[in-house]
Amino acid sequence: MYSFGNIFLQVLTRYVPWVYLTCKAAILRRVVFVQEIHSRPDDCCVIEKFWNFMMHCWSIVPTIDQSTFRRRGT
Repeated sequence: MYSFGNIFLQVLTRYVPWVYLTCKAAILRRVVFVQEIHSRPDDCCVIEKFWNFMMHCWSIVPTIDQSTFRRRGT
């Protein structure tokens, strides 16, 4: 789930998450040990609904059930 949130953020912003960190160990440290998440982009490319979804993807304890991925009306 965490990676999906990153891909979603990259698609919306056109920026690679953690682009300013050049070492994979530094990214791992921030994500796993510090439990840091991405800051919300300042522009309007990420609406509230999408941001909330990404926050769930990045949460330590996932709160999304399978119904999240079902299409509406099915």
